[in-house]
Amino acid sequence: MKNQSGSLVLLPLKRLQRQTCNGVLAIDTIREKKEKAFVQHEVQFYEGVATILADTLTFMDFERLMLNVFRRFLFWIEKFGLNTNQIDYYAFEPISMTDPKERVLKHTMTYSQGNLNQFQIPIVIDSREQIFK
Repeated sequence: MKNQSGSLVLLPLKRLQRQTCNGVLAIDTIREKKEKAFVQHEVQFYEGVATILADTLTFMDFERLMLNVFRRFLFWIEKFGLNTNQIDYYAFEPISMTDPKERVLKHTMTYSQGNLNQFQIPIVIDSREQIFK
């Protein structure tokens, strides 16, 4: 067996405001031909990658939780027999993770006559439209 050495960086996939961790990003240099240690700019790059992954996983988790809340709401509406023709679900989301202040309104689901229609590609609403008059 050949003696190999290398470096390993473990970065938690966690945002500062969250209590839990979504996972760990691990990067190693064991397959490098020569012994290699990570330099500062490489670690900073991987920290950026870990942050983006954590944001993405957090967003996906939020979307799943909101779908569960919407389904519970629909159950409540049906249980109490409230006369509702249609319920629309809109999400006000960041356009990109690089500038979370820029947001877009997306029509993601419609509930009508006992049927839940979840759009595979959400309908993006121009923020200048007055859809909630």
